[in-house]
Amino acid sequence: MSQIKKVNERDYSIDFAKGVTVISIIFIHTVWWSGTSYAPDILRQLSLLIDVPLFFFLSGCSATFAFKKEKPFSGIVRLISLFTLAYFIYALIYKQEQLFEFTFSALFINYLNTYEIAVFSNSTWFILPFVIVYITGFIIIKQIGSKNILLLICLILFYFILKYDQIHALSKYKLLSLSADYLFSYLLFFLLGYYFKSTLTPKLYKTIGAILLLCSLSATLWIYWDIPFNLQNYKFPPKIEYVVASIISISLFLITARLIKKEYKINYIGKNALSFYLAQGIGSSLLFQLSPLLQIEWYYKLPIMFLFNLVSSTIIAIAVIYIFNNYTKIGNTIIKRIDDL
Repeated sequence: MSQIKKVNERDYSIDFAKGVTVISIIFIHTVWWSGTSYAPDILRQLSLLIDVPLFFFLSGCSATFAFKKEKPFSGIVRLISLFTLAYFIYALIYKQEQLFEFTFSALFINYLNTYEIAVFSNSTWFILPFVIVYITGFIIIKQIGSKNILLLICLILFYFILKYDQIHALSKYKLLSLSADYLFSYLLFFLLGYYFKSTLTPKLYKTIGAILLLCSLSATLWIYWDIPFNLQNYKFPPKIEYVVASIISISLFLITARLIKKEYKINYIGKNALSFYLAQGIGSSLLFQLSPLLQIEWYYKLPIMFLFNLVSSTIIAIAVIYIFNNYTKIGNTIIKRIDDL
């Protein structure tokens, strides 16, 4: 019976959308980083329309299931453990004299630079906001008794994001070293995901999605009508310009969610999104070695670079999943062989 319940609670559309988001992030780190030397700027800016905010929204949707589990924070533990293991392996290869420092810094979500795979360490910025938003979201959702209050909290968060630069006192506050602008923005997307999934019927998804798409597109066009379209300028830290543009991807998910009625291969990426996110940091770093070898037009070069990044990240992610799922067995085998020497 428990197995049947587990299968029924799996939402194929969320896994599918998470898979799309991960692939989009792989593309983002292809056109940025090594891609800044050849990819057109407008393409790099457009790539940010399907980015981390959509992942937070989808995580909020998933939380409608996860928060009912006996161990609601197992995903957080897995995320921290994955990156701690990755840093341990990195230090074992490149920084043996700093093995302890690299490993325990990662364990406490204080990630050091990995110069040999630069994109990897620069991808870790996501972890602290995700951990804090997930835990904060859990506390808020468990404490409030009404979905209407949850929507009110979302509206208040949106107001704080909108007026963040005018309300100077907000910039003084941090939650476990996470500044208020990061917390407000990503908590908004997380709580919206939870609210939509737990409150709206699937029949309303397309209608709400269409309204949000019209509003977000109109607002984005209005914001950038007289200024260059540059989402990157408003991503770190997230500003209202980035938040509004990110709603476009959320609205597209709502419009298309009902079309996903079965499991596709891309769902595997969505189910293991955190492992693939870790892997793309390594795959994207490898592009710095490949890029100088391809002296061709950007429209030929970009598909090759993206395909290489996607394939290498997939191979690394599968290896990471295998190692993490079997690390106890592997560790015991290594210890036994050492004892036999």
